Amino acid sequence: MHERLGIPARPKEAGRTLDRKLTRDEAGKEIILDGFLKHETAHDRGPEKKVYHVLAHPKVVEQRAMRLADVMQLSEDQKLIARMAIAFHDVVIKVTYPPPYDPAQPKTMLGMAQRMRGAREGDQPAGVLGNEALSANLLVQKMQEANAAAAATLFSEDDMQIVRLAIEYTYPAAEVGGPPDFDGIPFTSHAEYYREVIQANPDIQELLENLHSSGITKGPLFRQPHLEAMLDRGERVPPEALIVAIADLGAAGMGTSEDFFNEGDREFLEIHPNLADLRVQARLRSAEGAPERALVAGDMLKWLDGQAGFSAWQAIRVGKIRMQMQSFGDIYSMRNENLHNAVGRFKENASSAAIRAGERTRAYHDRAATDERIAFIQLADAMGYTIEKNE
Repeated sequence: MHERLGIPARPKEAGRTLDRKLTRDEAGKEIILDGFLKHETAHDRGPEKKVYHVLAHPKVVEQRAMRLADVMQLSEDQKLIARMAIAFHDVVIKVTYPPPYDPAQPKTMLGMAQRMRGAREGDQPAGVLGNEALSANLLVQKMQEANAAAAATLFSEDDMQIVRLAIEYTYPAAEVGGPPDFDGIPFTSHAEYYREVIQANPDIQELLENLHSSGITKGPLFRQPHLEAMLDRGERVPPEALIVAIADLGAAGMGTSEDFFNEGDREFLEIHPNLADLRVQARLRSAEGAPERALVAGDMLKWLDGQAGFSAWQAIRVGKIRMQMQSFGDIYSMRNENLHNAVGRFKENASSAAIRAGERTRAYHDRAATDERIAFIQLADAMGYTIEKNE
């Protein structure tokens, strides 16, 4: 079990498990294992099994964060603290599910789940009873228990504050535009706040120009307000917490295009849980299901259309974070330059996402002209949504 989750098993001596007290490093690794096990139990199986937030998610976040840790020259102990936060950051994912599918109301196929987010008072929708707050509480409790078991301060109050900050930083605030399309906000939004970073970064300028030439001028902006507010106040951000935040929203800047596509596709399926309903799938593959197929295909294509804009906004946002880090002295300036090199895939992934969306849209409409059912099945398959075909 330990090895499957990437954690070495505890050592044994003379045929028995060691009964000595754990060191800080050993206790930290036990906590990481516990977090991964809790995550897997809660989200990889059972009635609330996830599509995106399965165990693979924190494991990928861990891999990306460790890449950031290496280029920012963090110590092994700092990496341990970051890994503990990552293992627990999504242990609690409370969800308010949409009304179940009603055949008399086809739009219920696309009912959206709402995650009960919240790290601090005022966070929407759940404040201090939100997923991030509860996940952080569980981790701090485990650290306190480790101290008690060792009858020593393995983890200090500062350590506990850092892991709490790291998880709080993953709380997102989204600006997705208004009805009827909810297709994001223009890249000219927040012009005063982001103007300097755009002007100072030729890569971002080129990215926005390329998207504009393709007719893409906006996208969904996902921020991490607790991280960004701290930087706006000119306060130092613990690097252990910073790498967790950047890695959690890291697919656009750190992943391959395939990684970026796959994570986006899985997120689409997770927030539309009624698509997993067998009655929905039966209707979508039926001869009579053309209206519903058109409805779902439209939502899928709109989602694909938004991925390039999402990546562009992340490039702008992370660029702003890097610019703010420059005010923190030589060590942070060095880390900032390394960080730039580690999160350099925004332009490539935005371009690839725009190409993919265009190709999928054309392929769908071209095939639908002769067989809309096959057109839908091909689009759905491309996004990881497979419905059985009638024999």
